[in-house]
Amino acid sequence: MLIATDKFLAACKTMARIGGIPDIQWAVVAHPLGSATDDELLERAHSAVEQFENIILKKSETD
Repeated sequence: MLIATDKFLAACKTMARIGGIPDIQWAVVAHPLGSATDDELLERAHSAVEQFENIILKKSETD
């Protein structure tokens, strides 16, 4: 699983497709990260964890 900011998601998906993994699932957080406060980064990290949990649970339901 990967994480990307919303601003770069299209580029990341293109690179994944070129790399032969077009169906990889992403956690997407708000851009930018570099100037975000500690509280903003913590909020984005929690969001990413929630997204990863949803990705994992969906995959296990279909197995």
